[in-house]
Order: sequence, then C-alpha cells, then structure tokens
Amino acid sequence: RFAAGFLGKDLTGTADGNTILGAGKTDLVTQNGVLVSLQAAATVKNNTIRNFMYSGGALTAIGIYAIDARPVTITGNQLTDCQTAIFCINSTGTQITQNRIIFNAATYDDNIDYSWGVLVEKGNYTVSQNEIDGGGKGTGIDAFSLANETTILNATYNIVKNVETGISVEVDEEQGCATGEIHYNSITGALEPLYNNQEPTAECPIPDDECNWLGSANEDDFTNTDETKPHIVGNVDYTPWLTNGTDQQPNVIGFQPAENSCNGGTCRDLTTEVTKETFPNKFNTYFTTSLYNKTFSGSSGTWTVFSDENATMVVTTPYYSPSTSYALKVVQFKTSSCGSSWSKAYSPKLDLSNPCCPDNVKFNFTLWTYNVVCNDSKAKLEIDFSNDNGATWTEVWSRTSGQLWAAYGANGKTGIAIPVPTQYQNANFRYRIRGEMASGDYNNFYVFIDDILITSPTSCPQLGAIGDYVWKDV
Repeated sequence: RFAAGFLGKDLTGTADGNTILGAGKTDLVTQNGVLVSLQAAATVKNNTIRNFMYSGGALTAIGIYAIDARPVTITGNQLTDCQTAIFCINSTGTQITQNRIIFNAATYDDNIDYSWGVLVEKGNYTVSQNEIDGGGKGTGIDAFSLANETTILNATYNIVKNVETGISVEVDEEQGCATGEIHYNSITGALEPLYNNQEPTAECPIPDDECNWLGSANEDDFTNTDETKPHIVGNVDYTPWLTNGTDQQPNVIGFQPAENSCNGGTCRDLTTEVTKETFPNKFNTYFTTSLYNKTFSGSSGTWTVFSDENATMVVTTPYYSPSTSYALKVVQFKTSSCGSSWSKAYSPKLDLSNPCCPDNVKFNFTLWTYNVVCNDSKAKLEIDFSNDNGATWTEVWSRTSGQLWAAYGANGKTGIAIPVPTQYQNANFRYRIRGEMASGDYNNFYVFIDDILITSPTSCPQLGAIGDYVWKDV
C-alpha cells in the first residue's frame, strides 16, 4: 500500500533524497509513496516521487500522504504523475513548501481523468512557493471539509497552471468550513482560477483571496459569464488583484510578484501619489552647452539632459515672479550665424497606473515665457510622452515662440494642462521636455518650466450635471 511509512505517536522520521516509483496506472491497490500517520511527525524533503495512480474507481493514489499526524514538513520534492501529489488530513501545522508537482497531459485517460496538486482537510496548513502544473485538468490547491470539520489554508507565492480549478476552498457537507488566506499566487491556464462553494457565516468567513495574479490584469478576462471561459466561482473576495504577472525571480521556486502591483480593481489618486516635480536642486548654472547624458536630482528622481553646441538646459531661479524653488530653463541661443539647435531633458520613470478617472488625467506645469518673440516660428517648446520607459516617444504638445508670445506675452507666467491619454497610464511613463530652433533665427528663445504635476480626480464627474438633471451634447 505504501513505499515508505512513519507510523506511531512517538516516532519522528525523515525521508530525504529518495527516488520512489509507483506502479503507474493500476486498479489493484490505492498505492501511496510516503505515508505519515498515527500521530507520527516527519520531514519529507528532496525526494523524487513518480507514477502513483489508481484506476479502479472513486479513490485516489497519493504521492505524499499525511493523515492523523503531528506537523509534517513537506519540502523540495519533485512529484510527477501522482494522481493526488500531496494529501493531508487532520495533520494541522503541516508545512508544504517549494515542491514541484507535474501531472502530464498525456497521462490522463478515461480512468485517470482528474488530479490534485495539494489537497488538505481538517487542520491549519501552510502551502507556499510550490509550482504545480496540472497538464490541463484537475485542481492545483484544494482546501476541503466534511461536516463539523474546519480547514484553514494559508496559500502564498505558489505557481498554479494548466488546471481546471486553480485554488479551491470547498465543503462536501453542510456545517463544514473551509477558509483561509490566499495571496500572491500566480494562477494561469485555469478555467476556474478561484473557487468557493460556501455561503459565509460568522464562524466561517469568506476566504481572503486578494492580491493574486489571475491570468490577466483585466477583470473581464477572469470573470466571464460564459462558463467555457475563465471565471471565478462562488463567494470569492479577489479584489484587489495583481496587475503584473511577471515572476520577478524566475530562477527561484514559487512566484515572486512585482512590488506595488496589487492594485487591480482599485484606483489611485495620482494627484497625491505621483511626486510633484519642483526642481529643488540647481544644475548647470554656468550655461554649459553640448551636454551629453548629464544628470541632476529632481524631486521625482534623476533627470537626464542632452543638448547640442547652440543650446542647453539649466535649473535656476526664474528672473521674475519666482517659483516655489528653482525651475528648468530651456535655452536655445539664436541661430542667425549657425545651424539648428536642440536640447532635451528626460524625466524619471513615473507610475501612472490605475487612475481613478482615466479620461481626466492631466499633465500640468507652470510656464514662464521669459524670452519669446512675436511671429517667431523657428523656435519651439515641445513635450513628449513615453509609455515604455523611454524606448519610444510621441510628441503630445508643441508651441512656437510666436505662439507663446501671442497667448501669454513675453515675461508671462501661466499654467498649462495637457491630457494624458490612457495608453500612457502605466507604470513605465516618462515625459521629455525639448527645445528646438531652426537655423537662421535672429532671436534667443528662453522659457522656464516648474511645478510639474500629474493630476486625476478621485471620481469621474458627470457630464453636464445640474442638480438631478444630466445632459450630454451630441
């Protein structure tokens, strides 16, 4: 019935580094690899266990089986084609960590049509940093209770993929309870990423399923009403969910999520969460030109500056109507006797993900038109946005010296607000400030920029609302 066993309340055993092979598909016996029972305790680690399957009916073969045991440590094992890889009943305190579990798709047939990666019942269990591949069927992690049983599952940092059901908490009979804390798991390729068949009670609350990667950042992709597509089943508290499914340490077993990515279904007040750029530190006050990859520290992070020999960028005090600290001065010297000129200042990366009202995100700044000239179309101030950390750029705002003069006059000061389209509302947003001047311009072009702030309302305003009445112009 089992290859190795630890049985008896005075027994503490270790199974370490063994290779244990089952008989494969058989209807003769419900074979088990390692059994811990009769109040024994054990450490089962670093074993290779394969081919434990029962084809004779409703029972299951088991790779590692702990029943009526003291706490068992199950870690670092490789289990392949075990119908139920790890099964624990009434073995509270058991730790199931860093195991790799695979059930190959080709192993399924009419007699073996389901599998479980980790199945726990009656007790408090920790299931962490395991990697489970169900081969297209089965359940990854299942917390199960019969009548008058309580099962508490603490499942974190697991990878569960290619299964019918990702992580399940369920009861087979009324008055049972299965609940727990289920966080920071990656669940992909699952028809039912999360499952719960219970109604909550004071004694048995809904499991906390927040902060899991459910195969997509888009809620619609895992809450389909079409049950042939990924959908969450039952009373599941999955909000907020992870919006980044990339494993940050792919060479480490288990799932290591990106920081600050548990924000699905929530929104952010960018006005308060994104640092306002006030240019607190002076830079290049001797007006050196031909800048290449020069940097300075802003309030939002490190800036990078480039310019040619006829232009520069400076951080200093505006010469009239001072700013809250310093300001960025865009300097394009006249090109009457030389070729064109350019200067560029690259912002730090900013996180604009999940704003509360995406249609009302604005890029705001204060502009001093220190030296702008009527009808000068050769000099320009331009703003670019990037949504890929500066790999590519798109111009979103441009004004000539003459346009600035016509709108604000020389020596003017004004606030500018530029809409931020939704394609730039991610964690890899950067902006770039550019000065340009075509050849043959007899005028210098100097402007100051400061108090750069990303704003978004905490809720979207209604269109044309007065009292109880709302209209929309068409």
